[in-house]
Amino acid sequence: MIDFLISDNPKAKYLRDHAVFKIVPMINPDGVIHGHYRTSLSGADLNRRWKKINKKLYPTLYATKRMIRQFQKERSVEMVIDLHGHSRK
Repeated sequence: MIDFLISDNPKAKYLRDHAVFKIVPMINPDGVIHGHYRTSLSGADLNRRWKKINKKLYPTLYATKRMIRQFQKERSVEMVIDLHGHSRK
């Protein structure tokens, strides 16, 4: 997806001209480095923690949500997409 967005493709250029993309490459680096693909080091499924985020337990979620809220002060956020692979596929 990133390769496409930065390419010379006319559709990619159109998207860049009309939208702002904020890309967070990995929300669970601490868990993944220890083999926990679905959960954080605290054992929490981060996909289920977006409503009430504990800053100390889920710092990457906290920072990402803060970035989104800060950006909303400047522009309208039309879409947030979570793309991730499955640990068994």
